[in-house]
Amino acid sequence: MKYDGYIQSSDYEDLYFDVIQPNIINLNLLFAGFKPVKNKHYLELGFGMGRSLLTHAVSNEGYFVGTDFNENQVAFAKNICEQAKISNLTLYADSFEQLLERFRKMKANGEEVGFDFIVLHGIYCWVNEENRQIILSIIKEFLREGGVVYISYNCLPGRATNMDARHIFKLYSQKKHTENFDKIFSFTEKFAQLEPENTINKNILDTINTHRHSHPIYRVHEFLCDSWYLPYFSDMTETMKNLGGGGDLNYICECVLAYHFKNFTPKQENFLAQINDVIFKEQMKDFILNKQFRYDLYGRRLTKLSKKRIDNYLFEAQFVLLDYPTSQTFEGCEENLKWAYIELISKLEGEDFAPKKAKKLLAGLNTDKKVFFSLLINLMTLNLVGICVPNTTHKIDEVKFYNHSLLKEQKLSQEYIFACALTGGGISLDSLERAFLNHYFNENQMNLEELFERIYQDENFHFHDANNQACKDRESVFTQLSLHYKKFLRRLPILMKLEMF
Repeated sequence: MKYDGYIQSSDYEDLYFDVIQPNIINLNLLFAGFKPVKNKHYLELGFGMGRSLLTHAVSNEGYFVGTDFNENQVAFAKNICEQAKISNLTLYADSFEQLLERFRKMKANGEEVGFDFIVLHGIYCWVNEENRQIILSIIKEFLREGGVVYISYNCLPGRATNMDARHIFKLYSQKKHTENFDKIFSFTEKFAQLEPENTINKNILDTINTHRHSHPIYRVHEFLCDSWYLPYFSDMTETMKNLGGGGDLNYICECVLAYHFKNFTPKQENFLAQINDVIFKEQMKDFILNKQFRYDLYGRRLTKLSKKRIDNYLFEAQFVLLDYPTSQTFEGCEENLKWAYIELISKLEGEDFAPKKAKKLLAGLNTDKKVFFSLLINLMTLNLVGICVPNTTHKIDEVKFYNHSLLKEQKLSQEYIFACALTGGGISLDSLERAFLNHYFNENQMNLEELFERIYQDENFHFHDANNQACKDRESVFTQLSLHYKKFLRRLPILMKLEMF
């Protein structure tokens, strides 16, 4: 049962998910009214190419463990782990059944096995019922008291409109022995066009149009797995609550920072106000939003905090600037909010980009606490601001070694996620920033004009001018490269202050 219908014909995309970063999970816990969880042991089930797990292990204290049953993906992650000398990470090429047996044997031999964080992103829906039960057994037996589970999944009602299209995609793939989505879409679209006004066919055409330009690997893994489990949120909470094993697992919140500041219309708020049960109310919110995907946190006997203690934690938290906004970032904002964002960024920029406590950032701003944190979370969502974690010099040194190894080994045109010990997570640098950083740290290799020429000759780079017209000649490309380089030089002091390189 190692694979049990899960797609093995291609490796998954090399993606990073900041939502499973311990620091981000803890900030969500605070907003939900619970004490942050201290990370001693962290487990990721189904880590894919391992980008999130590698980034979080190298940039955080605590011990990290992960498994994935795709040997190619595990080999890829292990190679990076070994080259970057990440000291606090163990990777297994185990199925969930093998991992459960491994942990049980370790425990029987007297070893302490338990986790403060267990995370699985986009896994639960795409494995069969037997594997789902094994995942639940791992959580039941090895989540520590006071620990949290992060689980994300496709959900109803929003995904219901994709079900018919997915069923046709899967049937065509099986009968024609193909994973070619050009052919799959072509066949399905011809069928739907027979009666395009039919509600089912409209949903099928919408699904095709939504995913026509999505990543080919994503489409294969999303639609061609044998299992495609779609629960309602309320069903998931019952499943988790009934696990037992050292205390029920209770729903905490959705692990999306913006969730805590979500506003509904007055009419919707009035309707929701009549529902006292938390789970029932959350399910009705899913119906209002036609929710397609959830990012949920569950806790085992977490410590509930008083309002005063929550404020103490939040106001003592430190934040740091990660990047500057562009001229388009705050387009469409109300004028007062726009200036509040600009003032916040100006404060974060001060004192040579040193991290600032929330209470210091709030001082002098003409806004209340809720609006302030909403603004801060919006800047975090835009990847302009990060929350800081205390880390040792050892982790900073590991991060620098890891990041320099990424700079050297990846293709010039590839965008990449680099680790940051100051925030405990990953920071994205686009392909040009990576090329410019390589040049910055290896000045003797080539001068700037030679670097521009190399980029110009690389067919994977594409440039557009201020009017969004494609740049084709050397002069216009060099003009755009000069503008990008100036932007890079402005960000460089921030990156250096983050102690990433």
